[in-house]
Amino acid sequence: MLIPRITANSVQNRRILTSLLKTSTVFLDLTAAYDTVWHTGLLEKLNRHMPYWNVRLTELLPQGRRFWVHLGEDVSSRRIQKIGIRQGSVLAPTLFNLYTNDLPVTGCRKFIYADDICQETQYLLNFNALSQQIWHA
Repeated sequence: MLIPRITANSVQNRRILTSLLKTSTVFLDLTAAYDTVWHTGLLEKLNRHMPYWNVRLTELLPQGRRFWVHLGEDVSSRRIQKIGIRQGSVLAPTLFNLYTNDLPVTGCRKFIYADDICQETQYLLNFNALSQQIWHA
């Protein structure tokens, strides 16, 4: 069966095609994403794409950060934070985007901002219906 070529200037053909396209979307919100950033891995990725002085400056941000836990009247001893980036920091979304910029390439389009990811894909629901509608249009 011959299928006519859909030209960009054919408004009717575009309407037919659009009516048969279906879109699937998945929205992801990564839990505790900022808390799981591996400092050494982040710096390694930054080294590949940024000037040395910028990487050195970024390296200083998480150094020496300490934390402790309060539970009722009890207080833990201080610990050094070895992973994670400070949530609420102006640089946190950018650093997280750089950390995750090597997600695998798929057939989906990705829209990413920090720990929020949207993946969408479009597909033709019924190719036979498309060719029949174009031939009879």
